[in-house]
Amino acid sequence: MTVLDADGHVTESYEQLSKYLDEPYRRRPLTFPWYAADGWDRRLVDKFHDWAGNAKQWLEALDRGGMEQVVLFPTLGLFMSFLKDREWAVRLCRAYNTLLYEEFIRVSPRLKAVALLPVQDPEAAAKELRRAVGELGHVGGMLAADGSHVLGDARFTPIYEAAQRLDVMLGVHAAGSHLGGAGVDLFPRFIQAHTCSHPFGQMRQLTSIVFEGNVATVVNDLRAEILTLSGVQRVYLSQGDRWTFRKDRDGWHIAELVVNRAPR
Repeated sequence: MTVLDADGHVTESYEQLSKYLDEPYRRRPLTFPWYAADGWDRRLVDKFHDWAGNAKQWLEALDRGGMEQVVLFPTLGLFMSFLKDREWAVRLCRAYNTLLYEEFIRVSPRLKAVALLPVQDPEAAAKELRRAVGELGHVGGMLAADGSHVLGDARFTPIYEAAQRLDVMLGVHAAGSHLGGAGVDLFPRFIQAHTCSHPFGQMRQLTSIVFEGNVATVVNDLRAEILTLSGVQRVYLSQGDRWTFRKDRDGWHIAELVVNRAPR
């Protein structure tokens, strides 16, 4: 049986990213915070687990875990959606995606990656998805679950259309932070905020995507698969739930909802 890690994370650094930033953005001092900070110490990796900032470290991790391939997501880049400067967000996403190509994807076919997309500028995000998939070999794109946006909004149509034409996946990923709101900011410990931020952020975006209806309207052969995690997330969206959309002359509708109730 082939074992894959479908959600591995690169512990990218400012030093790595700076090499792939366009001028004049690469002149930014490394001491200046490039992403929003949430006050939690997220770099205690030496205490709890290994660094995963280069291809060698990830290939060693795959071998130790008996896995064949990994699909890589960012770590610092999970905070992309909290940036206010749209142009900076676009440039930083480009730098990250190029970094993943140069230092991971091209090193080994066992290392796959999704492109980090700037939700601040959907048109630029669609353009970057086309570049990352067509030129750099990324296998899909990542849309942030947290931030001041909801992914069912019609302004995100260019991203969904681009993914459809490229025939690639889009993954919705939370930041694991209280910055996403929904009461997560009340927790006094990181493990509490991290645990709840993922299901809350994904539920918010899934609710928007399903009930706004814009995604199903613009993507005529929509293929949606909802992958749920174990533990707390199963309380809200149990594994095996299935949504079926059907189109008639009045547009798209939910034709069938099969809910696999989680045990109480």
